Amino acid sequence: MKLKFLGTRGGVPVSGADKSFGNSTSCVSVALDGVSYIFDAGNGILNFETDLKTNPAASQIRIFLSHYHFDHLLGFPFFQPLYSKKFDIRVHLPTFGNIRGVEALQKLVSPPLFPVDLAVLGEHVTFLDFEPGELISDGDAVSVETKLFNHPGGVCAYKLVSGSKSIVYLSDVENAEANTIPDLVEFCVSANLLVIDSSYSDDEIVTRRGWGHFCISDIQLLAEKLPKTAIYLFHHEPSKSDERVEKDSFELRSRHRNVLIAQQGDEVEIE
Repeated sequence: MKLKFLGTRGGVPVSGADKSFGNSTSCVSVALDGVSYIFDAGNGILNFETDLKTNPAASQIRIFLSHYHFDHLLGFPFFQPLYSKKFDIRVHLPTFGNIRGVEALQKLVSPPLFPVDLAVLGEHVTFLDFEPGELISDGDAVSVETKLFNHPGGVCAYKLVSGSKSIVYLSDVENAEANTIPDLVEFCVSANLLVIDSSYSDDEIVTRRGWGHFCISDIQLLAEKLPKTAIYLFHHEPSKSDERVEKDSFELRSRHRNVLIAQQGDEVEIE
């Protein structure tokens, strides 16, 4: 099980020499048993290696969208495997209230925002709706647990499980309810790795309540409860330089060695 950070920014893509922690928006891939599991489709998805000679797992692709805000869909209509029958692609779409995922995608992938609509995609692309809380099975050995968390419009957390190995992905979440942290800790029990929203410092969150994101103190609570889980700080606020990203989490990382900063391009092997 190998994870790769394809995009680590929140909000919008950025550029600049001081943004080496990531310039593309949210996307993480996991190579497992000849299949590529991709979480979110920010423009980071365009960094996914689709050369079947160097990445055989690229032929079997499973995409899991956490929610339907633009920064998490930005790369979707430009993802070339969607238009090639060499690939077998399943797109898993959480339902939030009365909003179905295909309907949300169709608003983005259709004129006038995009020159073509979803109808141009071939039979090699399958869209699968589900309710957060359902268990998604992919063969006999791999499953994906799902859970609803707090974010404007809703957000779905994913736990990819294969045998004793597991990875949790939760890109956007706010600690706005009493059960948020306990529920997330329970969801992450036994997980090897957690990719988690770390958008704001404790000072910033004071004026950003209701925006749907964690602050450093929230992750402190997680780190205390999940000492054996590698926690990767993710969804870096777009205006922040590398220095600022490091400064915001310096004390947290000093106290908890299992807390690290997600950097675009980095790979993590789960042994």
